[in-house]
Amino acid sequence: MQIGTVLSQGWDLYKRFLKEFFLTAFLVFVVLDLLSALANSASGDGTGSTVFWSLIAFAVGVVG
Repeated sequence: MQIGTVLSQGWDLYKRFLKEFFLTAFLVFVVLDLLSALANSASGDGTGSTVFWSLIAFAVGVVG
């Protein structure tokens, strides 16, 4: 198998499934941004809550 063939097949898949890829990525990023905004607004003024919500936002970002 040649690299040109693999790249051509990969490009064809991206063109064929662009709509599905875009919608999936859009939904994932919307959920991640909403959770990050929620964590930011819930963190408050205390250092402990800020650290806790920062860890939650980090974990959600890694999973996403």
